[in-house]
Amino acid sequence: MRLLPTPTVSNAEGGNKVNNRGLRLLPAIARDAADATDWGVYAAAVRRWEVLFGRPAPEPTVTGARGARVLSPYLVEWMMGLPEGLVTATPGLTRNQMLKLLGNGVVPQQAEHALRGLLPRLYLDLETAA
Repeated sequence: MRLLPTPTVSNAEGGNKVNNRGLRLLPAIARDAADATDWGVYAAAVRRWEVLFGRPAPEPTVTGARGARVLSPYLVEWMMGLPEGLVTATPGLTRNQMLKLLGNGVVPQQAEHALRGLLPRLYLDLETAA
C-alpha cells in the first residue's frame, strides 16, 4: 500500500509537482485524484484511513482564487487525524494560512507514538542518574 506524502508548508503555495527526489507532491496528487474521482495507487491507503479514522476523506481539492483546483486544507486536516474543523473552522484564516498551520503542525498519533517510545528511556535515565 502506498501512503500519501506528508503535507508540507510549501503545499500552501501549490508547491512543485515533484520534490528534489522526483517524488510527486501532495497538491499534484490531490489534483489528479479530483480529476479522476479516485485515488489511484493511494486508494487503499485512503480507504484504510477512512475506516481507522471513522470519517470519509473530504474532496482533495477546492476551487482557488483564480478558478483552478488547488489542495484542500480539509484533506490535510483529515490526513493528519485532527478533529474536523480544528483548523479549517477557525474564523478569519485564509486557505494558505490554514495549509501553513497544518504543514507546521504535528500529527497527534505520531507524537503519541514518539512519546511512548521515549518515556521509558527517560525514566530509566532519571533512575540511573539519581
